[in-house]
Amino acid sequence: MAQLRPGDLADCAWAFAHLRYQPSEPWERDAVRRVGAVLPDFTPQQLGVLLWGWRSVQLHVPDRWQDVFAAASDALLAAGQRRDLAAVGVLPAPASNSAA
Repeated sequence: MAQLRPGDLADCAWAFAHLRYQPSEPWERDAVRRVGAVLPDFTPQQLGVLLWGWRSVQLHVPDRWQDVFAAASDALLAAGQRRDLAAVGVLPAPASNSAA
């Protein structure tokens, strides 16, 4: 667990959600500690996948993770990067600018 990087943790959450796999309580405790240690290194997309995956299998999502995701979302919105948040389902995808 100590070697898992943010992308690895997000991938685990994605796999758990898709497989409807409920990890053990010891695994969940260790993962919460590991995520807490590397939380600043997550991209908004990785954090969004992590939150979605954990919620999908009814794991507890600490408030701190949600606060960090909200702050990252605000920063992306301020920078006009809506597409990144759309990729993780936080905002709808921007309308296409192409003429039909």
